[in-house]
Amino acid sequence: MGMLDGRRALVTGGASGLGAATARRFVEEGAEVVIADIDVAGGRRVAQELGGVFEELDVRDPAAWDEVVGRHPEVDIAMLNAGVATRTGDRPLDPASVVPLEDLTLADYERARGINLDGVVYGARALIPRLYRRGGGDILITASVAGLVAMTPDPIYGATKHAVVGFARALGESCAARGVHVCSINPGFADTNILGPDGAQNLRAMGIAVMDPSRVADAVMHAMTKRIPGAQWVVWADEPIRQYEWNPPV
Repeated sequence: MGMLDGRRALVTGGASGLGAATARRFVEEGAEVVIADIDVAGGRRVAQELGGVFEELDVRDPAAWDEVVGRHPEVDIAMLNAGVATRTGDRPLDPASVVPLEDLTLADYERARGINLDGVVYGARALIPRLYRRGGGDILITASVAGLVAMTPDPIYGATKHAVVGFARALGESCAARGVHVCSINPGFADTNILGPDGAQNLRAMGIAVMDPSRVADAVMHAMTKRIPGAQWVVWADEPIRQYEWNPPV
């Protein structure tokens, strides 16, 4: 018997990286999965591998969210995971350098904000009323350590992830009484496309540990076991999974 037998999970950004790794873990634990992504080829490939369903979804579109969630009323787990680093023109983030704010276009900014923040808000907005009617469920939001501390190389990414952490903290408290568990997963550096083509290699050359995406799937399952409303779970390559503790000034 798996921990998630009889449940159905929706994973955004499920075509690759953290989303794909977590979707695999969900299936290993007995869940059925819906892979939602704007990457049609990659999403279909992962869905076929896992015996799941693929939905093409631009998380920035609230109407599309309503349609996808409406087609899958049995979903009671959601990993709101789709995310991007900030681009300036055609250049992806290099985590060893700084995104020059003066080169940031409005389109660059709107893309990062739309996927990283709006996509989470729109997803929660579509899902939560349905989870209330079902009697409960889990919403896990992929934030980042960059949502807890300063992210000097990419301040726009850091800003969106700080917003996501605050959203998850507040939503977790308000939803808990009605059986919906909301929390954020805050990874350090993971070996995914968000680091750019040479990002993981550059970080390792600097002596920084880069984790396999399956490590984040471990954190997701840990969070679902604990079900602490609004918690921020921190996961690094070489440290135990832990709940972030805020130390506000007195």
